[in-house]
Amino acid sequence: MGRPVLAFAIAPLWVPLVVAPYAALFLFPSAAQAHWVVITAFISTFFSYLGTLAIGLPAYLVLRARQVSSIWAGIVLGFVVGAMVHALPRVRR
Repeated sequence: MGRPVLAFAIAPLWVPLVVAPYAALFLFPSAAQAHWVVITAFISTFFSYLGTLAIGLPAYLVLRARQVSSIWAGIVLGFVVGAMVHALPRVRR
């Protein structure tokens, strides 16, 4: 398995690793609501991978085609992809 494949498999996991403790401490603090923490972690994982595949992979392929391989390009690309996924419209009640 190549480094890019491994990076695209592991990098999106930061989102649920941050969202799950936040959900457990602030959104659903009761023990009876623990199942919502798990659901929140699964939903955040889904959207994290979806955003990575829909926005991050094409951006990575463009950078690779232009032979841009600096660490700063990767950091900026990751930030931009995260900001774009965060800016997606939210479901309204």
